[in-house]
Amino acid sequence: PMDTMTTPRKSLLKRFLPLLIVGGALSIAALLVITKPKAKPVEVTEKAWLVSVESVRPQRIAPSLTLYGKIESLWSTQLTAGVAADVKEVAVIEGDAVDKGRQLLMLDDRDARLQLLQRDAELIEAEARIRAEKTKHASNLESLPREKRLLGLTRNEVKRLQGLVAKKVSAQSTLDTARQAAERQAITLALREQSIAEHEALMAELEARRARAEALRDQAALELERCQVSAPFNGRITRLLVSPGKRVRVGDPLVEIYDTDALVVRAQVPSRYLPEVRRAMLAGEQLRVSGSIDGQEVNARLRSLA
Repeated sequence: PMDTMTTPRKSLLKRFLPLLIVGGALSIAALLVITKPKAKPVEVTEKAWLVSVESVRPQRIAPSLTLYGKIESLWSTQLTAGVAADVKEVAVIEGDAVDKGRQLLMLDDRDARLQLLQRDAELIEAEARIRAEKTKHASNLESLPREKRLLGLTRNEVKRLQGLVAKKVSAQSTLDTARQAAERQAITLALREQSIAEHEALMAELEARRARAEALRDQAALELERCQVSAPFNGRITRLLVSPGKRVRVGDPLVEIYDTDALVVRAQVPSRYLPEVRRAMLAGEQLRVSGSIDGQEVNARLRSLA
């Protein structure tokens, strides 16, 4: 009986097994469909570009170039001694700012003052000689006619005595004395005429002596002035080379100074910008420069290309 009941069951199992497998597969597929994740909806957006906004106003603009430069002065000089003397006083130190004409140092001027007094005396002497020659010339001109008349009188006296001697009325010695007087008067007249003729040449010589005395006097005054060393321009002292009591010779360096009114900034312009800079300069445009030095604003203009 057991075998009889097992056989129908096996046949039923074989008949419904495929159906069961298909049903399980469908159930699994349905479960997968039900439990699958939902896709997010795709949102379509338009493409956008970010922009910046700037307020626009009319103005004159030009290209600019950033450079780094070095401050220099167009004029820098080393003042030297114009006379040989001792340094008497030094009124500045390195770093001092000075105005034009300010005394920087003083040299001993006693020798220079004595030399100037001597030159003044020589000039006074030369001028006195000129005045004396002018007075002498005026006197010669005034006396010349008198000398001529006196010579005429002495010659007439000789003629008169010659007649008397011929008549045996007067002595020969008297005639000889008259002739001597006439010759002396002729010599005196000739000397006076020579003095008058040489007046212009002598005046030229005296004027030359006076001019030489004036030149020597001016040179002595200049040497006295050189004892006081002053600033040739508004500047700043960079180096002091002497001290009080030091003996200096002509040409010895004393102090170095540069001009603060002639300051420039030297900067190297890259070669690729030079053509544009030259065109602007040829067109007469003023190329302006602005910047800062130690935090101080500086405004200038392009002076030249070196």
